[in-house]
Amino acid sequence: ISTPTVVGRVTAVAAEPYNLLYRLSKEADVTIKIFPTTLDHWWQWSATEGSWINPIRTLVNKVPRTGEGGPGGTLTNGDFWDGRDDNGNLVSSGVYVAFINAEARDYFGLDMAYGSTAYFAVDPLQITDVGTKPLGSTSTDQAVISYLLTEPAKVHVGIYSPGTTFLDTNVSPPVVASGGLIRLISEQKERRVQTSTVWDGRDSSGNIMPDGDYVYAIWAELPSDAVGGGVIWTQKTMTGIIPVARGLVVSLISPSSTVIGSSPTASELAPFYFRYVPERSALFTMNILPRGSVTPVRHLSFAQARVGGTMVREEWDGRKDDGTYVSSGVYVAELIARDELTAGGVSTTSVQFSVNMFRIVDVFTRPLLGGTSDMASLGYELSMPMYVNFRVYEPGKTVNPSLSDWATNAASLGTPLYSISGMRPGRARISEFWDGRLEDGTLAADGRYPFTLTACTSTDTANSICAMDQVYGHLDVARGQIIFLAFDVIPNVPTLYNSSSPVTLPPYEIDYMLSRQAMVKVEVLDSDRNVVATVIPARAGETTEYREGNILYKEFWDGRYTDPVTRLPGDFVRPGPYDIRVVAQDVGTTQLFAGTTVQQTLEVNPLRIFDVAITPLTRESQSAVISYQVSEPMSVVTKIYRPGTSLSSTCSNLSSTRDGCAASLVKLFAGVRPARTQIFETWDGTDRTLSKVPDGNYVFRIYGTTSTEKVSMLTGQLGETAVEVDDIIVSNLPVVNGPGGDDAQLKQDTFFAPNPYTGTGGWFQLPIYSTSEVSIKIYNLAGDLVYTWAETLEGGQIKKHYWPKVNTAGNEVKQGVYFAVVRYEGRDGGRGELQVVKKILIP
Repeated sequence: ISTPTVVGRVTAVAAEPYNLLYRLSKEADVTIKIFPTTLDHWWQWSATEGSWINPIRTLVNKVPRTGEGGPGGTLTNGDFWDGRDDNGNLVSSGVYVAFINAEARDYFGLDMAYGSTAYFAVDPLQITDVGTKPLGSTSTDQAVISYLLTEPAKVHVGIYSPGTTFLDTNVSPPVVASGGLIRLISEQKERRVQTSTVWDGRDSSGNIMPDGDYVYAIWAELPSDAVGGGVIWTQKTMTGIIPVARGLVVSLISPSSTVIGSSPTASELAPFYFRYVPERSALFTMNILPRGSVTPVRHLSFAQARVGGTMVREEWDGRKDDGTYVSSGVYVAELIARDELTAGGVSTTSVQFSVNMFRIVDVFTRPLLGGTSDMASLGYELSMPMYVNFRVYEPGKTVNPSLSDWATNAASLGTPLYSISGMRPGRARISEFWDGRLEDGTLAADGRYPFTLTACTSTDTANSICAMDQVYGHLDVARGQIIFLAFDVIPNVPTLYNSSSPVTLPPYEIDYMLSRQAMVKVEVLDSDRNVVATVIPARAGETTEYREGNILYKEFWDGRYTDPVTRLPGDFVRPGPYDIRVVAQDVGTTQLFAGTTVQQTLEVNPLRIFDVAITPLTRESQSAVISYQVSEPMSVVTKIYRPGTSLSSTCSNLSSTRDGCAASLVKLFAGVRPARTQIFETWDGTDRTLSKVPDGNYVFRIYGTTSTEKVSMLTGQLGETAVEVDDIIVSNLPVVNGPGGDDAQLKQDTFFAPNPYTGTGGWFQLPIYSTSEVSIKIYNLAGDLVYTWAETLEGGQIKKHYWPKVNTAGNEVKQGVYFAVVRYEGRDGGRGELQVVKKILIP
């Protein structure tokens, strides 16, 4: 059996060495010879030479080989032929036969086997596993043709023009039918390793070949003396296509523009960007041309070197070479590339893009409402710095954007009520404001006011570029009436030291805040709707005063008259309800709306004697104290009368020259007292003769007047025209000196429990040493009698009297400190009168 070696992985071919396998029935000397089949009678025996004639190779000659002793064995011998003759030359292509014979000597003599033959198809020089890589776009790209040789040989790679055809490819070199050879590459290559031939895309003269599908042909030769001519050629020429695809240096330009705004979104704005990636390094020139023109308006770059494979960005600011802006339209970005790898050396790529650089975007309006600082506003953004004209017209006018002079539209819009013009920056939020006033400064009435907005590159609109956007609309003025954002009247509340009932006094604080500027007046009206006081205007001859909006104003009324018709200015108003009224009207002679009025009713009593408290006279205190406050500086008279005095009508007229209670008068205090500070009238328990008064519940009266010069400090009598304070305090003042020192046991045994008094089961312990009339009188801190009890009790007992925390009317008393005066009056001729005072705390 003969088997060749397989060469190649893509396309397998047979090659040397050729393996000859055989088996022997017994050990013998083997002879193997190779003969060409092209010779006639190659098998003839030469008796003179003792062998078969015409062998080209003797592989083995009587070389011993192992046998197996029988024909059914498995031991195989193998010998290899390397495809060469006895001189070491590769044989030419063809079919060859191997003749094998064996001989051995045994007991019977020479034993010679019957010879056997095996055929070999020999093609010593072949090309297989042909592959290609096209020539690409980069400057370092090369076309590559890879292949595998069965034997080392000189390889010829022919590059032919696109479309070349061959008449015969079974010869080397092939026979061309059409087309022509442009490059032949001959190189010595090794055998049975993947090798390649590189073509740089040039012809034999070094010229760059244009892109195309070029035809290649591969053949090979190697020297051998075993054939005629001394050369073995490949039997088949390998052919195929090798593309050259450099392409343009730049095949695509990606244009982009700046985008601004959202309502609407505006594109096609400067700066413009042109991005491209060169396939290979080259020199680039970029021009900007109007569509349909061959004359550039801007040369962005000239013969600038750019590196291949790197993103390049060219930027254009929308200006011509002379610095002026181009007008709107369609333009062409032309990119010219120069490099040696482009056929002709120059390639051009272009892209169209739109230019519309002058735009007005993001237009919005805000109405003018009622706030003092409110303004109608127009907001927008410009794509470029431009001169703008903003005009506001009368309500009811119609803007017609189809007219050539739509922005001014003098025929129908007339003279603007308000206009603004000037240079504005680009790419910035811009607001134009209108305060809602006419040219003469008066306020415009509420309504919808049409407006127009135009923008151009210069004030000369005929020779400038203007924004294409037609911006017009309405500004709404909707002030409405003046609104009081805040209004309150706050009286003064003095600090109280003894009373829990609040007192409201002047000055009265009038707080208010307006929604916008206005003329204001603040008045005080009595219950008959008469104006008794004007707080503002404070200046004579004025009817109102100017006030800003959104500011909290505080005005003060001292509780006095300002209207000379009602009372003398400066006098305090009489107690009663009064309305504090604030009226606000628009500034200017033209009143857009009726005035806005707010008012609040307030109970006014400016002259008060308040915060009254008493401290009884006891043995411990040694003096009684009457404390109080007055609302204004005034002369105050305090009169103390004997117990049981009734302050009836006969002694109630404070201005009378005849005091019906003069006989009962014990003490008198009179003088000017300061306002809103705690005043103490201290009584040492003596009468006007400085004699000690007996224990008892003394009546006192406090009254006052602001007419300090019209009160007698000796008698307390008020003048006929004195302004009398409404508050006249009448109450009781206990004097409790108590028993003597020998009655200490009685004082100790008399008490109230529990103290502090919680619950309702409190009781007095009353020790009755002798028959007595016992009375209990309980006073509050103000000196008011809240509870009384009296009973005659037999002596020699301890009496418990329960007080369920109620007054004489049966109502529960409030929390506080109470004074219980326990009085014993003897009835059986024993000790006379004695009195004990106990303090009771009800928490």
